[in-house]
Amino acid sequence: MPTDLEELEKVFIDEAFEMLQLFDSRVLELEKDYTNTKAINEAFRAVHTMKGGAASMGYTTLEKISHAIEDLLDLVRSNKLVITKDMVSILLKCSGLIEKLLSNISNQTPISEDLENDINDSISAIKKYIGEDSQTQANYGKDENIIENKEVQTSVDVSRIVSDYISKGKKVFSLKFTFKEDSPLKELGILQVLSILKDAAEVIDSNPPIDEVYSKFFKNISVVISTDNIEKTLERVRIKDIVEEIQSTEIKGAIEQENKKDKSQPQEEETMKTAIIRIESNKIDSLMNSLGELVVTRSNINQNVSLISSLVNRVSEVYGDNVKDMKTIASEIIFAIKSGETREEVIVSLVDSLSENVEKLENLSSVVLDIKSKFEDLSNSIRLFNNISIELQEKITDLRLIPIDYLFSRLPRFVRETADMMGKEVNLIIKGQDTKLDKSVIDEVFDPIVHLIRNSIDHGIESKEERMKLGKSPKGNIIVEAFNEGNSVIIRVKDDGRGIDFEKIKKKGIEKGLIKDGIDYSKEQLLSLIFLPGFSTKDEVSNISGRGVGMDIVKAKVEKLRGSISISTSEGKGTVFLIKLPLTVAIMKVLMFDIKGIIFAVPVNSIEEAITIRKSDVTKFENRSIIKIRDEVIRIYSFREIYFDEVLDKEELDVLVCSYLGKKYAFSVDKFLGEEDIFIRPIDTTLVPPPGIVSATILGNGKIGYVIDIGNLISYLEKKGIA
Repeated sequence: MPTDLEELEKVFIDEAFEMLQLFDSRVLELEKDYTNTKAINEAFRAVHTMKGGAASMGYTTLEKISHAIEDLLDLVRSNKLVITKDMVSILLKCSGLIEKLLSNISNQTPISEDLENDINDSISAIKKYIGEDSQTQANYGKDENIIENKEVQTSVDVSRIVSDYISKGKKVFSLKFTFKEDSPLKELGILQVLSILKDAAEVIDSNPPIDEVYSKFFKNISVVISTDNIEKTLERVRIKDIVEEIQSTEIKGAIEQENKKDKSQPQEEETMKTAIIRIESNKIDSLMNSLGELVVTRSNINQNVSLISSLVNRVSEVYGDNVKDMKTIASEIIFAIKSGETREEVIVSLVDSLSENVEKLENLSSVVLDIKSKFEDLSNSIRLFNNISIELQEKITDLRLIPIDYLFSRLPRFVRETADMMGKEVNLIIKGQDTKLDKSVIDEVFDPIVHLIRNSIDHGIESKEERMKLGKSPKGNIIVEAFNEGNSVIIRVKDDGRGIDFEKIKKKGIEKGLIKDGIDYSKEQLLSLIFLPGFSTKDEVSNISGRGVGMDIVKAKVEKLRGSISISTSEGKGTVFLIKLPLTVAIMKVLMFDIKGIIFAVPVNSIEEAITIRKSDVTKFENRSIIKIRDEVIRIYSFREIYFDEVLDKEELDVLVCSYLGKKYAFSVDKFLGEEDIFIRPIDTTLVPPPGIVSATILGNGKIGYVIDIGNLISYLEKKGIA
């Protein structure tokens, strides 16, 4: 469980980031009007609040840069200093540095030397404005003998945990793995080793963190573990096809602090993530009311089940005893008649007994009616229970939804800095800030949007001189807009630049061997090349782009969120990127189907249509199975062949038609089972999962259903050369 200090840290980070957003927006207002007193005061209050929080929590680096900004703004608001464009640039640069600091604190990673130097340089620049000696400032708030305990907290925490383990008599070891780069398993192989290690020992710490290992290959990984049998543990993880070398050292005391980041590897900027969701009290009240209704309904269901059970038992007992008695009486009557015993009193007595039992059976009809009535009550209670559970699901989902302004408010500073670097003038227009999206989606989608905007500024927006020659406004425009569409959110990034040059894409594609010369490719096919790794139309590499790294990652990140991305462009008029994302990644609607007795599912937002065709409708063309739907030729695959290497022998085939990057693909299944909302969980990749299967769900009958990501599956088929 989190400690009180950890909870305070989460609250501080969340509030500090809010203050940073406020500071950013007010400084950008100052750029338009240097005399905006309200903006100056609000920027001052924001940085003052941040400084106070940093001081109370012990974040000295954050405190010192906030203090410097506060001193500058205090002089401005007291009319002792006048805001200039250069001053605004410094303040925005400081804002970016503070964001990196907050990311370090949030992710519990130490401050890099470069960041420390950038912060000191920025404070020196501020001190020049307020007349203090820059050399004195260089040591402002800094003591060489003091370690900033909060920003290297990860190392300190690990030392504390290790010391605690050792004090309890447990053995602790540091393992340094070197993995084979030519291993066919590579990343998945590392995950397999770490999974076995977690099973064989207690994993205390990992550098890099295990979460990062999911996304890329690391040659070297250090792990701190506790185990009573190190030899057995090493034997289990020493997999010769994956592991090149393991160095094991027993830790006798507290481990030395070390940088968690490998300096030899390029440092990636951490994405700031929301640690806390603020919830309105009326939403909590509404949730509690629904929960109360659920408890009452559950009680009603339990009572009705108990009553029905009691009535059924009563029917069983009465029916069983009466039938037994009636059989006995009937036998006695037959015996009496056959034996010549025809005395009236004997026969009458037996008939009376039979009549009594018949009456008892007749009385059972009222019990059956009671059972029917209780079943109706139970059915109503279950129906109400379902309605309340759906309502609860919607309310809980709504609690995770936060305005996308949390993301959008960070864009103006980024656009300004990037445009300045490129020597261009760009006007950013933001729409739909109140559109809500799942917290986890917002955390992950920031980087893709930033990359699209960077591309628009670098590739799309022309220089001021070029725009004026074309009769356009000197300032380029980028519109970032969010809006709801059904159960999805659309994020649109649009620019009014030069658009995409299809001839240039085609030329680059031919140069890289991605497409063949002499073939007439459609615009959609050429645009799909943009999302391939290493593809760039930029002739020169710059600090902004040109390395061919980015759009493939954008696509991968969006698809990881079960979303999709598309492009439309018009030469000379601009380009539009559309990102379609689900409201939440926890619950989704899927179409379920059976393959060889196992339940699979595909998200409905990936499906164009579900149809039934005859086996004879499938034809062969160049060794590929194809079908024709409304004059459109579509490649068809069999899920049974992909996952079980078996042919489905049926005259009628249930077929899913799915779309991916503007192209349609068909997949045959054994049998459609219908649509359903499911709660999904990512698959633990202890072993290599089947292609395209990235998550699973527990079905109502307790069985596991596997969710197929169509984009992931198509990528796999393309790599195999069968797409």
